[in-house]
Amino acid sequence: MPGSRPLLRWLDARPAWLTIAASFLVLLLLWQLLVTLTDYPPFILPGPGDVAAAFVRLVADGRLLRHSLVTLSEVIPGLLLGALVAMPLGYLLTKSPLAERLLSPYLIASQAIPVIAIAPLLTIWVQSWYWSRVLVAALTVFFPILVNSIAGLRSVPREFYDLMHSLRATRGQTFRTVSYTHLDVYKRQPTRSGRPAAPPRPNRRSPSSTGAKCPRAASSSCSCNTSTRRG
Repeated sequence: MPGSRPLLRWLDARPAWLTIAASFLVLLLLWQLLVTLTDYPPFILPGPGDVAAAFVRLVADGRLLRHSLVTLSEVIPGLLLGALVAMPLGYLLTKSPLAERLLSPYLIASQAIPVIAIAPLLTIWVQSWYWSRVLVAALTVFFPILVNSIAGLRSVPREFYDLMHSLRATRGQTFRTVSYTHLDVYKRQPTRSGRPAAPPRPNRRSPSSTGAKCPRAASSSCSCNTSTRRG
């Protein structure tokens, strides 16, 4: 609408914190207006005042802090367990075509089963409320970390590995210098864990003719340079 353009330009010129605060206040007003007009019971649609009062009450009696610590004690081990399994498995699937052919169909098929559907079975199998919740958290983060690990490793240009081989670098040096720097699981766009997406396929394009440089070869901290000097 033509009349709204000056208002939009004025909002664009304001600081970000001001527009965020204004939008939050508008949201609260619309929320309270909806509660007032519909007259729903508080247990169905509580108002902003009811939510704020309940929040203060939970903070005052310590229940919010206590339950938050319990949740963190289950989520953090689940995240570490899922990452410790997914990242080495992603490295194996990237480096071994046989492992990819054997395991990829089962990994893809497992995403057709919602984690919440097998949560009761985990409780029965594990016979521990705590560890069953840890396993649910681990299964939730496992596939996104696996997909991003594979995508990160397969994004490494082939010339980097050729360069490390020409520098007589060991497998450990190649992994630390090239592979590990591309395991940017937390920098990439997260993948929805409930979507049955296949792991990324390897890049079949021919290597570029331009010369590739080692990510750390320019600095003296690159350990692979020492083997070249010895040679």
